[in-house]
Amino acid sequence: LEQLAGAVADLLHTDLAAVWTTLPGVQALVPSAWVGFPDDYIGPMQVPFGTGSAGRAVAERRIVLVEDIE
Repeated sequence: LEQLAGAVADLLHTDLAAVWTTLPGVQALVPSAWVGFPDDYIGPMQVPFGTGSAGRAVAERRIVLVEDIE
């Protein structure tokens, strides 16, 4: 998964990328691999289903387009 995160970062020409997965019994996305983020920052994160763009995409089982993050 770390190689995947690195490949995505390269493909998108960015220094940051993360692979999020789910755990059995946990209704949230958890980071499984990442590049460019400090371990103590992203490691403990959880994105509850329905929260934010990624959590909403999982809850609604569809692509959620974010056009402006400012």
